[in-house]
Amino acid sequence: MNKAENKNNSFGFREFISLAIRLLLGLLFVYAAFDKIIYPYSFYRNLQEYEIIPKALEPLFSVLIPWAELIAGGCLILGLFYRSSGLILLALLVAFEAGIVVNLIRGKEMDCHCFNLDFLGISDKLTWQTAIRDIVFILMAAETVFWSRPRIAIDQILNRKTTFKAEPSENSLT
Repeated sequence: MNKAENKNNSFGFREFISLAIRLLLGLLFVYAAFDKIIYPYSFYRNLQEYEIIPKALEPLFSVLIPWAELIAGGCLILGLFYRSSGLILLALLVAFEAGIVVNLIRGKEMDCHCFNLDFLGISDKLTWQTAIRDIVFILMAAETVFWSRPRIAIDQILNRKTTFKAEPSENSLT
């Protein structure tokens, strides 16, 4: 194995950071999705509180968003379609950030409704800290889409092609 092959197959600090970001973001969205899927009407009411989606589309979005979070988050954890999953989560995060900023500018006092942290006694009030936190999440999602270097991913296992270099035999016609 030459140095170039060894470098391509190594698992260094950069690959570790990519894996950690991918797993953290995936777990975060899977966790966020569960409460919304289990209590769909509650999420529907929370979505209405933001007042940014047309009323006619609120029922559709209240069903699609949690399932998109769950599926994309799960795929991100597994490393299956990780770039596409990251792109879906990036789009959701940008939309969430827009909703957060619009409501902060409006001066609306409300809960974020991002994660159910009641059992920890943690407030989820909508603040500028929430907006900054989501910018960090946006950067994490962007890393999975544009800069990720996965080494431990189902996509990598499925995309590996074994190439055999056969020695020409004496009996070969070529």
